[in-house]
Amino acid sequence: MRVVLFERDNWSLISWLIFIVTGSRWTHSAIEVCGGLYDASESIGSISQRPPICMWGKRKVRVYELEGVPGADCLEWVKQRLGKKYDWVGIFGWVWSVHDQRKFYCFEFVWRMLAHYNYVPYATSKISAKDIITVFHEHSYEGPANKYEGKKEPCL
Repeated sequence: MRVVLFERDNWSLISWLIFIVTGSRWTHSAIEVCGGLYDASESIGSISQRPPICMWGKRKVRVYELEGVPGADCLEWVKQRLGKKYDWVGIFGWVWSVHDQRKFYCFEFVWRMLAHYNYVPYATSKISAKDIITVFHEHSYEGPANKYEGKKEPCL
């Protein structure tokens, strides 16, 4: 199981706004589990499965390995949330810690998964890439998405 951060997309207004508000060049996050990539995306409006990391072009990514989490269990956690709506209130209310607990933006999605597996305390607002980075000591890959090869993991 992996946590993936994506660097700011220079062609996306939302990406620029997230960059400005959070002060982090990492403006999107996702979970890679059992060969699938899942995120909460404003462009789709919900949690969904996305193309593999290598299909994201030259956009820079940072990948973190999460040890000790059974892939099949994590995949089930993700699938229970597929289709949940995007948390627009959380994005535009981020500065004031306002959000809708029934919905997710990308960092909330990853953070709640980390909380589910007791890596972090449950938090309900103002989650950014900076918070996710503090959980991990080192990343396994950083570079262009289209150069990422990853490693196949059994879905046990």
